[in-house]
Amino acid sequence: MVKKKELTEEKLRKIKADNAVVYNVLICLLLMGSILMLLQALKDYYGTNGGFTALYPRTFLIAGIGAGVFVLSLAGAAFWKNPIARTCLFWLSVIGVVTAATGVVMRVTWVDGFSLLYYLVCVIALQYIVFQLYRWEFFLFSLPTAAAGLMFLSFRQYFAWTPWNLGVLALALVILVGTAVVTLLASRRKGMLIFGKVRLSLFSAKSHPVLIYLAAALWLICIIATLLLGSLFAYYCLFAALAVELIAAVYYTFQLN
Repeated sequence: MVKKKELTEEKLRKIKADNAVVYNVLICLLLMGSILMLLQALKDYYGTNGGFTALYPRTFLIAGIGAGVFVLSLAGAAFWKNPIARTCLFWLSVIGVVTAATGVVMRVTWVDGFSLLYYLVCVIALQYIVFQLYRWEFFLFSLPTAAAGLMFLSFRQYFAWTPWNLGVLALALVILVGTAVVTLLASRRKGMLIFGKVRLSLFSAKSHPVLIYLAAALWLICIIATLLLGSLFAYYCLFAALAVELIAAVYYTFQLN
């Protein structure tokens, strides 16, 4: 009788977790659509003489506010244990990142760089959905692919050592190296990543972490080649990143069964 009750409670927890994933994905899609529409409206306004005159002197302020919101949100999530509050703070930190990036793009590229912001918003939404629906392995594979894609898009539009391009390049390299290191640490402990008392299971017996190493190595080579060969090579690499992401989505979807 006790065992039956435990199974029932476990089933209820699984149903609640599945429902939470559905709600989180829907909220993610709604928020992504709302941010994209706001960015488009901002682009239309900033493209006018009046909009440029009004907002250009305030671009540093916009970037600073976004960075402040991001840091405060992360700090709040670290100390606030309520799951709902943490979810809200997570989305607030995402808004902070997009706001900071918007300020930098407006300062450096005028309206020409807004496509980078659209890509950034879509990538954040995609990574969150991947994190919710799939195992950690696909997330660790997809994250460096998305970061490399942002770098390719950025250098495809402006092959110059602008502050934005340098920041995107640094971010891509940090993500590539960080993903490889995290995968290596977990693979040495049978798929477990251990931080003190926190234990995070990244891989199962059926997982193939070697694919993550291959993805990181592939995009590192492509990034170096882009810096040597120029924007045309970045253009082809961007489509390669999209193709690899789609193929990986199909592969990991079948792995769920």
